[in-house]
Amino acid sequence: MRFFFGALERVVVTPRFHHWHHAAEEAARDRNFAVHLPILDRIFGTEHLPRRAWPERYGITGEPVPAGWGGQLVYPFRARPG
Repeated sequence: MRFFFGALERVVVTPRFHHWHHAAEEAARDRNFAVHLPILDRIFGTEHLPRRAWPERYGITGEPVPAGWGGQLVYPFRARPG
């Protein structure tokens, strides 16, 4: 069930805010990191919460993340082509 919390969405993290964190859309990539207070994302310019909208797709796009724990641990530090 998709529910809008109105003005409360500006004060606390809601399910819709968290859904956008997991969205596969390009505009939502690397957005919505706050755990409780979305003002932190507004301050750092990482908030993405389109009015009256929900993501159409979820997941990771692009390069697949390694399956193992060790590979995931070093993944952010490895050299990337290009």
